[in-house]
Amino acid sequence: MKTQQVKLSQVTVNEANPRIIKDAKYRKLIDSLLAFPEMLNIRPIVVDNTMTILGGNMRARALHDIATMGEQELTERINGVKNRTGEEKKLLADKWKAWQDNPTIEVIRADSLTDEQKKEFIIKDNSGYGEWDWDMLANDWDGELLDDWGLDVWNFKQDAGMGGNFGGVSGGGYPEGISENGLKSGIVEELEGLDITPDDLPKISGEDNVLMERIIIVYPGERADEIAKLIGLESINKVVYSISELIGE
Repeated sequence: MKTQQVKLSQVTVNEANPRIIKDAKYRKLIDSLLAFPEMLNIRPIVVDNTMTILGGNMRARALHDIATMGEQELTERINGVKNRTGEEKKLLADKWKAWQDNPTIEVIRADSLTDEQKKEFIIKDNSGYGEWDWDMLANDWDGELLDDWGLDVWNFKQDAGMGGNFGGVSGGGYPEGISENGLKSGIVEELEGLDITPDDLPKISGEDNVLMERIIIVYPGERADEIAKLIGLESINKVVYSISELIGE
C-alpha cells in the first residue's frame, strides 16, 4: 500500500472507534506531535474507502486542534518541549505555522477491507501485546521524557487520574529494576520516595513466625469509593497496617 498526502478536512474521525485519549494524556499527545512531526510520516493514518479513520484516530483529532491553535499558544507549547534546542524549537514553530496555512495529513488507504475486518483492525491496531523491559527503561531512558511522550506506566501522578498505592511486579512501590531516580509516584506519604521491596513495606502486626501477605492496590482515582466498597474498607487511599482493619476486629 502506498501513502498519500491529503487535506486534513478530507479525513473523517471515526466516532465508532472505542479507543480514546483524554485530558492530560491528550495534551501530551498534542505536544508530542508538535515536537516530532516526522512521526506522522513514519506512521501514517489508516483510512478506509470513505476516508474514515481506522488507525490513528487520536492523532487526527490532535492535528485538528493544532490546525486551529493560535500563534501564541502554538509558540508557548513548542517552547515547552524538552530535548530540543532553541534553534530547533524555532524551526518547529515555523514548520507548524506554515502547515496551519494548508493542513494536510499522511494516509494509507485500506480500501479492500470488509466491515468486519475494519472492526477487527481497529481493535488489533490499539492492542498492546508486549511488556516493557523495566531495567532497560531505567538505565537507558530519561524518565521525564518518557512521561512527556505518554508512557502511562512510568509516572503515577494524581493529576493523571491515578490514586492509591502503586504495586510493582515484585510487590514494591516501583516496577522491578526501577529506583526513584527523580521519578514521582502516587503512593501515600508513608512510602513516598522509597525504592520499595516487600521487606520495606510497613509491617503487619502479629507474631514473627506468622506468614503475612501484603497487597498493594492500584486504582483509577474516580473509582476509589467503588473499590473501597468492594474490599470492605472505608478508604483505600491508605496503608493498612493490621489485618484487623480489613476484617473489622
